[in-house]
Amino acid sequence: MDSDDSRKDFFVTTTDSVKNLMLINSICSCIRFTGEGIETFLNNLILSDVKAISTNVFQYSVLCNPKGRVISSFWIYKSSASDFLLICPQNMTSVLIDFFNMRKFRAKISIEEVGIQVAISNDDLTLVENGQHECIDEDGFYNYLFSQGLPWIDVKNTEKFIPQHLNLDQQSGVMSFKKGCYPGQEIVARIQYLGKIKKRMKLLQSIEISILQNLSDDTEFVSPVIYNTSKDTCSVQIIESL
Repeated sequence: MDSDDSRKDFFVTTTDSVKNLMLINSICSCIRFTGEGIETFLNNLILSDVKAISTNVFQYSVLCNPKGRVISSFWIYKSSASDFLLICPQNMTSVLIDFFNMRKFRAKISIEEVGIQVAISNDDLTLVENGQHECIDEDGFYNYLFSQGLPWIDVKNTEKFIPQHLNLDQQSGVMSFKKGCYPGQEIVARIQYLGKIKKRMKLLQSIEISILQNLSDDTEFVSPVIYNTSKDTCSVQIIESL
């Protein structure tokens, strides 16, 4: 992975020295898509309307299987109509690369992992010019996701939840019901328009550990439990029946 080559044509959105940046590359990987027809290619596969994503903006999105269950979450970043980044869980990198490669057929598209540095800055993601910043730990990363109301779907919870159970229909720009088909689209749309959403993701934040221990055995956990040992409390995302 040549970091110089991988950064070519990407717009750096901030001056590193004036912002408090936390690198997420210890948790996330970057997959780069280049070539003709990338917008249409990705638009036919992921939940969001890729053609509606603004340039140089990180849009949270997911990939679903044919049963409408989320395979992986990620952020997508559009440099141009022929140049995209996918910021995904490290443990899903090879799964996602294989998934997309199997579906590009004869399209002249390059899909590869690259060494671009990405950081959290305030309430958003940003590309950075160098890696001379502190790396975020898992607790900090999940607390950031908690603050944004976002789940993180990786190898530990892949293909367990539909988008509506994760409240993705309540997140700006994540779900599109106007674009063409994508894997799981029929089921996701049927639940949205004809069915009833019976479960929702809920954040249990700063609760006593004893309350967590009293949850029923069939409670579905979305995130790991983040402990605050100094206060004997914890935070976690769960799926709650309505």
